[in-house]
Amino acid sequence: MKSSENLIKFGTFKMPSGKQVIGELCIAGEESYLLLADTEPLCREELSLERITGTLYDNTKVTLIQCVSLETHHPMRVGDYHSWKIFPHFVICGHSYLSTDVNSILNIKLFLEDASTLMFDFDAFGIAIDGKPHINNIVEAQSKKVDREIQVGENSVIAYFTGNYEIFRVNTVIGDVYSNHNVKMNSGGPDGVRIDNAISVSITPEQPIDFHESIAKIVVLLRFFELVIGRLQIINNFNIKTNEDDELLRELKVYWSLIPNTNGIVDQPHPGDVLTDPIRRKSEFCSVLTHWLSRDAERKDARIRFSNCFALGNSYTIDRLIGAANMFDILPNSATPNEVELSTELTEAKSQCKSIFKDLPNSPERSSVLGALGRLGKSSLKHKVRFRAKCLLDSTDNRFPDLIEVLDQAVDCRNHYVHGSASKISFSDNTDLVVFFTKTFEFVFAASELIESGWDINAWLKNGTTMSHPFGAYCVDYAGYLELFRNKVGK
Repeated sequence: MKSSENLIKFGTFKMPSGKQVIGELCIAGEESYLLLADTEPLCREELSLERITGTLYDNTKVTLIQCVSLETHHPMRVGDYHSWKIFPHFVICGHSYLSTDVNSILNIKLFLEDASTLMFDFDAFGIAIDGKPHINNIVEAQSKKVDREIQVGENSVIAYFTGNYEIFRVNTVIGDVYSNHNVKMNSGGPDGVRIDNAISVSITPEQPIDFHESIAKIVVLLRFFELVIGRLQIINNFNIKTNEDDELLRELKVYWSLIPNTNGIVDQPHPGDVLTDPIRRKSEFCSVLTHWLSRDAERKDARIRFSNCFALGNSYTIDRLIGAANMFDILPNSATPNEVELSTELTEAKSQCKSIFKDLPNSPERSSVLGALGRLGKSSLKHKVRFRAKCLLDSTDNRFPDLIEVLDQAVDCRNHYVHGSASKISFSDNTDLVVFFTKTFEFVFAASELIESGWDINAWLKNGTTMSHPFGAYCVDYAGYLELFRNKVGK
């Protein structure tokens, strides 16, 4: 359901005290609300709840999760209605309620905004304009089924689906991740025939999980897809199956009120620009997805930082530059060198300086120098950035000349805005360089992550680009940016 579509329903809702209250439920993204009304007031504890359940007048069961009180109205006259407006972060609709603190979820099904771009299965559906070689057998079988003769003309047309529902399936640390075609069709008639399709991505965990863990798994998967596709992925709703129902495992629909929105800041990506895909490079895609997910737990903080930057699309600010540099600083030790080998001379000088400053009276300056000496030999931001860039440079054979120099200056730019460090040039007068530095941080961070996971960056580079993916545009623009960099900063 798109956020522009408002779904308003009425029903009765149950409070923790057991009291039944009539209400109006509006599902409209960030404008969603539950409006309750009753002749008696509710206590404040009932207005900010983890879970509210209700039954709509069409007999749909709804579960509202993480509810926050927005406003209340208390009548002036006895007998008039009290009203309460509540914001639900999640609304779950279907044949039954959902217990949020029970491990009951067996499956999660998502419909990504750009699923058909990533999984561009062009040959799955088609039309045979000249159906003469095949139409007779089809019509003969259909005639027997309906027990009447069906006439065949000279200009027959056949619409078809190849029948391969599953696009990919891979076992990962978050469970089985797989994608399917979801085909819908009519039975045909004088108004024509049609075959519609929606591509889903599903997660089946090894063991049933609770609702909050399901959200965590979705977010992890979305971070991967947005990187590969090239922009933030929107899912206003998704489906879950639970083991709480003794009947058929029917799906419950979950509406997510505060799912992030791109607000149109990034154009529609092109299928040929995705970094890897399960149609043309299925083996690579599955391997990259598996290994990328296996490292997510320890690299979560840095990847969230990247995702927050990447979601800004074509909007570049100083804060984004700082955030992009910070990604490298908060990578775990397993992803960056923790120690830097010092020469014998430096080691001796460090020891002598520490002895000198330790004998001085305590002061902020003394503490600052001792702190700096303590960090000498530890991996600095420049060390970490260079380390992450090495696998990119080793894989691309001088495709990005002078990248280390660019990264060093990018760190200096970051240090200028964070620590007030002196700089060779005025960055405020050269915002195009700040944009270049930000793009370079993000490209090196993400490309190194994917290469470590098995991504063949050279195969992607050879395909060319329409520049609809930010990384494709970066590769095309690199030479121009580098010339600008040399003119402004020098070698």
